[in-house]
Amino acid sequence: MAKVTAEALPWLSAPSTGHALFTQPPTSPPPPSTTGELTPSRLIATRGAELFFGRGNEVRCGDLQDLKARHPQLAGAASTVGHHAHRRLHLPELDWEIRALEVSGDGLYLAVAGETEVAVIVLPGEGFIKRDGRPGREGPLVVPHYRRVGRSCHNVDVGARVVRLLWHPLGVEGAALMVLTADGYLRSYEFLMGSEPSFELPESTFDLVAMRGGKRQGGYTADGDEMVPASMCFADGPEGWRPFTLYILMRGGDIYGLSPVVPSRWNTTAQHIQQLTVDITADLEDADETISQDMRTALRQQIKWINDVLNQRNQMDAAYDALATPKTCLTRPSNVGPTPALQGPFLFRPAPDEFDIDDCYAACDLFHIEVDTAGILGVIHSHGKLDLCIEPDALPAKWEGKLRRPTPTAELPVISGFQTLDLNIRDPRERNSENTNWPVFVRDVHSAHILFVQHAAGVAVFSMQPWIPTLQRMLADADESLLARASPTAVQHIVTGKSSLSGSAVLYEAYVGYLLLAAHASGVASVEFDEPPSASPDSATAPDDTFALLPATPRAPRQPAPRHAPAPSHPPAAAAAPPPHIPPVSVLQPPYTPSPSFSTPSQLPRFLASAKAQHGAATISGPFLFSTASNALLAAARATLKAEYDALMSGAQHLHDRAAAQRLEFGKQLKTLHAVDARLRELQERRVKERFERFLERQEELRKRADVVLRTLVVRGEVGLSDAERRWGAEVGKVRERVEGERGFGRRVEEVGRMLEVLKMSGNGGSGGKGRGGHGGEGEEGEVSEEVRRERVKGLFEMLRREGGVVESTRKRLEGLEVDVERA
Repeated sequence: MAKVTAEALPWLSAPSTGHALFTQPPTSPPPPSTTGELTPSRLIATRGAELFFGRGNEVRCGDLQDLKARHPQLAGAASTVGHHAHRRLHLPELDWEIRALEVSGDGLYLAVAGETEVAVIVLPGEGFIKRDGRPGREGPLVVPHYRRVGRSCHNVDVGARVVRLLWHPLGVEGAALMVLTADGYLRSYEFLMGSEPSFELPESTFDLVAMRGGKRQGGYTADGDEMVPASMCFADGPEGWRPFTLYILMRGGDIYGLSPVVPSRWNTTAQHIQQLTVDITADLEDADETISQDMRTALRQQIKWINDVLNQRNQMDAAYDALATPKTCLTRPSNVGPTPALQGPFLFRPAPDEFDIDDCYAACDLFHIEVDTAGILGVIHSHGKLDLCIEPDALPAKWEGKLRRPTPTAELPVISGFQTLDLNIRDPRERNSENTNWPVFVRDVHSAHILFVQHAAGVAVFSMQPWIPTLQRMLADADESLLARASPTAVQHIVTGKSSLSGSAVLYEAYVGYLLLAAHASGVASVEFDEPPSASPDSATAPDDTFALLPATPRAPRQPAPRHAPAPSHPPAAAAAPPPHIPPVSVLQPPYTPSPSFSTPSQLPRFLASAKAQHGAATISGPFLFSTASNALLAAARATLKAEYDALMSGAQHLHDRAAAQRLEFGKQLKTLHAVDARLRELQERRVKERFERFLERQEELRKRADVVLRTLVVRGEVGLSDAERRWGAEVGKVRERVEGERGFGRRVEEVGRMLEVLKMSGNGGSGGKGRGGHGGEGEEGEVSEEVRRERVKGLFEMLRREGGVVESTRKRLEGLEVDVERA
């Protein structure tokens, strides 16, 4: 179990953009629920380092890498690169309160559930969330597609409470959504973009009450309290039919199974299909006269089903070989089914322990993991009871027949109650936790054997790693007695003292770290863990190397969990236990700690003292006489010595293995050091340090020059003229020259005006002379007649009018060009 290294991360605490993502109230809050019924709350979903959070009727999103990198307390990031705000998805049609979010396996879809409503969103590509997220530009993020799902089934008028959403792991392009409602219906939707009916009508509908043999009469069922679903999960691992198996948990604690649950369009690996074919063939060969008729029918149906799948796979391979266009997925076989039979309820043999608590509680959530050929089923209850059960065999595939008959008790699936834990998440004053607390499981990203439990007041974590190796040895040796000596499950409370937890998630990213985020009424609780020492995410460590639960201090050293050597009593009940299994030694394990058997006092003196008190001192110190009592005493002494000897040899073997591994590791480290030293000498000869310093100086100089250029561009904001604008300006200059230049129209107008004045003066002078001389119509010799001068003046006026018109039109054109230039 990982160690807590930090709590209340600053970039997710107030005041910060990360904190506002969880606390800022919605813009248009939806109306409150009128029923007030409790439903599971899963309001946090992740896609890589991207986080989606539901608040009211808003789906908010943020990139954790961006939120951490731009936090002001991290190297002054906000002062240099700006502080981005969180975004919300643009969903104007979503007008109800969100209760759960679920991201598909390929990260393409986001399923949104309210109390009774369901919707699906096609998410933008990764990286779009942090675009244009600066203050003033943090508008809603438009999504490619948004659709309500099953509006005739999931609505506020006639719809039942939605208790669980799951994306089918085998669905093509992650587009198969399973919806479980509190009225006992399980619906499967398979979405196709551009096909509206695929969003409205379920592809498959399973009536769990009818499949169990009950009858609905006006929405009421006689065994309705027993068939109220609480949660569901798909089986883990590739063993047998487990990839097609769906487990359903009822509020009363019963567990049912459906297998095979297959979408109409699905896909899996060729290796799994071949392995499933081998398993079905082996089951058919092992069948004898004692199996029931129902099992024989199931085997025949399995053979038909797998033959159909193999034919489809062969057709796909043949199309690839022929360079034709092959099918991209498999279709659900139609020769059997298609409705799987509801198997259960599971029989608990032995049954889990019960707590003597005055509380009305209910089952809330379940999980399934695979360990070798067995499975582990876990169930959490509202008052904190955790049942861990072992499933010896995978659930076989069965289909419904024409007549639904109750399953005989002898053929019901069986699971074994292994451990029952009290997580201490219940308020001692609470007497009705069924209506106040709905804990759910949250998967760990590093190990399938570690799970977190989100409850109303915090988050707890439990680890099955201490006893998983014992279970593996039990399966390998077929010795069930090993489980009696298995170590207990480790439990730790990570987040406490909160109220109204609405969602939690565990994620890991190289820059962000290994985090637990838990949203509550007043903000978000953030916890950072130390990365696990093993590189394998799902590897289980042996009990010798299990870490003890440590306090949440940043520098708490790792300590191995305490072990207690067995103290044999007199007389021993059984022979000495076999030596514990020594796992392969790795340098990634914690520091070596000597075995407690080295310092544990021998039990032989205590045994001898007990034997003297029981048989007398003469029997122990006197001559040895063969008898029944002396033989029993000698056998007991031998068993005591054998147990201590085995413990010492086990510790010595462990010490020898660690020393050998340490010697090999030291040799590798020395070789690495020699290689690094040779590399350093080579680099020194190349004067890399001087070249690197010159490079840094040059880089700093270029950075300063770039800053000056960028500052100039930002401050001035000047935009240069294009080629068309420059040509337009040259044309305006030419027109101006023609109008106002030396030989322009303006000068010509002035010259014509002067000529007109001269002619007017000449005309006035001639008329005066004639009057004074007293002559009649004939003029003097050499003078211009009155008619000629009048014609010339008339011609000059006409010329002046034309020139004035040209000047006026040119001036108007010039003014128009100047206006166009100013607008450009």
